[in-house]
Amino acid sequence: MEKAHGFLFVLLCLGTLRESSFVYGYVKPTHIDHQECLKKGGRCLGRTSCEEQFVFYGHCQNGSRGICCKRDPEEYCKWRGGACTKNKCPPDSSSLHKCTKRVFCCRKRPK
Repeated sequence: MEKAHGFLFVLLCLGTLRESSFVYGYVKPTHIDHQECLKKGGRCLGRTSCEEQFVFYGHCQNGSRGICCKRDPEEYCKWRGGACTKNKCPPDSSSLHKCTKRVFCCRKRPK
């Protein structure tokens, strides 16, 4: 059984099983239409990977190049040195942006 798994792994790595119906569900490429990317709030960027504070939705197609990325509000908040807080920021903090509805990115003010 281990030999069979090893053999399948080698074939998968070589790409020979990529389009077969047996394996396709596990390794199917992640492509996204440009309009679908926009609906999700993302943008097709001419890059090969999303930055740390972004979410990857797929490889853009239909005339768009690059990948579909959307900024993750919580990761972006952390990246800017803040934390997402419900309702409003404490008095000793300033609001940087909204993480989600009624949740704000707050960063402590320097003393």
